[in-house]
Amino acid sequence: MDLDIPKLSPDTILRNGINIFLVFIGILAAVMIILSAVQLITSSGNPEKVKKAKMNLMWGIIGLAIALMAGTIVNLVMSII
Repeated sequence: MDLDIPKLSPDTILRNGINIFLVFIGILAAVMIILSAVQLITSSGNPEKVKKAKMNLMWGIIGLAIALMAGTIVNLVMSII
């Protein structure tokens, strides 16, 4: 019985692993942005809740930006190597 299992090089495995990790981070950041928007909408104008929701939103956007930049940098470096 001959199984056609593809032979993957170490750099392909590393690239796939890093991409999966970055997708996971991106999903977490997107969920954080959505939850922050819900917090902002349901804050009922309470200044303390609005401030907390805006901070969470800012950190979610920063996390998403970092994940996108990291993915771009990793793919660029891996393509050069």
